[in-house]
Amino acid sequence: MKTLNFFDVMPQQIKSPIVTMGFFDGVHIGHQQLVKRVVKHAEEVKGTPTVITFVEHPLKTITGSAPPSITSLRKRLKLLARFNIAYTLLIEFDHNVAKIDPKEFIEKFLVANLQMRGIVIGENFRFGHRGAGTPDLLKKMSAEHSFFTDVQSHREWSGNVVSSTKIREAIKRGDCQSAHEMLSRPFSLCGTVIEGQKRGRKLGFPTANLSLEHTLVPGDGVYIGSVELNGKRYPSLISIGTNPTFDGQSTSTEVYIEGFDEDIYNQYLEVFVLDKIRDQIKFNDADELVARMNKDKEVLMQKFDTLKASISAT
Repeated sequence: MKTLNFFDVMPQQIKSPIVTMGFFDGVHIGHQQLVKRVVKHAEEVKGTPTVITFVEHPLKTITGSAPPSITSLRKRLKLLARFNIAYTLLIEFDHNVAKIDPKEFIEKFLVANLQMRGIVIGENFRFGHRGAGTPDLLKKMSAEHSFFTDVQSHREWSGNVVSSTKIREAIKRGDCQSAHEMLSRPFSLCGTVIEGQKRGRKLGFPTANLSLEHTLVPGDGVYIGSVELNGKRYPSLISIGTNPTFDGQSTSTEVYIEGFDEDIYNQYLEVFVLDKIRDQIKFNDADELVARMNKDKEVLMQKFDTLKASISAT
């Protein structure tokens, strides 16, 4: 998959692009439905499956704040590539982009520059200045400019419309199973291993401290996880919280990797979050904490073989 700046694309640079457009945070099953339709249409007309997405959430520019991100840009691109998307076109959303009139966006950028053959969108899709662009506008203009518009219905799960918002809510309350079903894979924590206080090593549980690329983290607690290093998958315990036993103030994400004790500082790490096993607890002392961590490790080893099968499709 090639990645280009959307506004740098020249006419005929991409052959008969079939596009979809959105932020696609999480690349959940609703997003996947759109992407698969893009690929299907591209195969039918010998076109090029293309995704237009934003580097950062547009709300960060429009309102000054954005919802916590489920996936980093790196992870979003990796997930989109798995669906045989040929091009991802990135938009750096700023105030100038926010002011573009929907008709101008269609005529100048989608039709004249990109020369798109068709577009696949969800029924609640909005774009352009103040979100004035709608599926109905695209349908109307498709007749004028010889492209087709495919409007897809919402994807539902458990009687509700699947959305990034619902996935964020599930992850924050530690509901790994619901998040997994809406994402079609386990939620994962992605980031760089940084140096911590090395307290875990002294307790017999060395941990990798993560500086995350995305802003969403599960609610405080201890989770069963899985890490792949050097081609091998390792069971892990993930601790998210403030280290209350030691009167910590800031939230950290620490990963104990069973059977692995090598230096991985400054390495990129992806940790799949499979199940929550308990809340954070303030113990009376370090010995009491270690005793509970050993129990957590027992739970990890009992459950891991069953849970790790869920990672096969990631």
